[in-house]
Amino acid sequence: MVWLARILAVPSVIAIQMNSLSVKKPKAPTMHVCSSAELRAGKTAGTGCDFDWHRVWTSDQCGKGGKLAVAGAVKKLRCKGKKKRCRGRKKRPAEPPQCMANLKQKKAIRCCADNGNKVPMGRYNKKCRRGTYAQAVAVCAAAGKGKEPAPDFKKVKGGKVWKCAKQGLGRKKSVGACAQAVYNNDKCLSGQFEFHRRYCKCVSEVPCTAMKGGRGFTTFELEKGDVQIHDTDRYWGCPRKGLNNKHGFGHNTLEVCADAVKDDEDCTTGQFDYNQITKASASVLFQRMIAPL
Repeated sequence: MVWLARILAVPSVIAIQMNSLSVKKPKAPTMHVCSSAELRAGKTAGTGCDFDWHRVWTSDQCGKGGKLAVAGAVKKLRCKGKKKRCRGRKKRPAEPPQCMANLKQKKAIRCCADNGNKVPMGRYNKKCRRGTYAQAVAVCAAAGKGKEPAPDFKKVKGGKVWKCAKQGLGRKKSVGACAQAVYNNDKCLSGQFEFHRRYCKCVSEVPCTAMKGGRGFTTFELEKGDVQIHDTDRYWGCPRKGLNNKHGFGHNTLEVCADAVKDDEDCTTGQFDYNQITKASASVLFQRMIAPL
């Protein structure tokens, strides 16, 4: 199932003046793909994206050239008991270990710091991405350098540009550099972009369905995940349910919100909306007067 999301981007402006010389941003330490022993020891437990419950790539060898994937932390049972926060949630343990013979399958990506410290995922995998083992190695190797490597991308059509509102990303040396800029820019929600002779632009906000002629340009798309953005500045006009609490607060990223939708037995449509400002999430309980894509 493709999960449909509406992103609620409420405009907000905050004026801040800081002395750049007196402010030092903490630098992320160098990192590596964790071993299963490091994950069992809790080196990444509770660092974000709800990956404590999902299989994460490890550096451990298994089988014939395979890699072991284990849960991001030692967990026994999810949502145990009759607590209010467990109502409507699926009761299940963390995913069991699995030997991944196919390294091109996608699993959760978490990294362990070389100095042994626990590092929040927002410092190196802010979009809670899953990927192949090679992508996990690339994400961990890039930690501390300020930018995550881009996911895979594909060519859509040559000689065309996207016929929608776009965001200029400056001059880039290659298509790969343009793709990385798109991935790391919060305004490029659609993952669609165009490139020509170092000129790089992305489609801002909603996915674009129309193209027009653009000599020398080529249109591209980043690899799509489980969540497809349906619209922005809108919410579903159907009965909805706040996830985790009445108003759905507490979901730091869109991906975490999507996981909450998958885990809730009442959310059968796969449709939900997410507010980037308040971090609130609500799922559609049943579909009414909504035309399918």
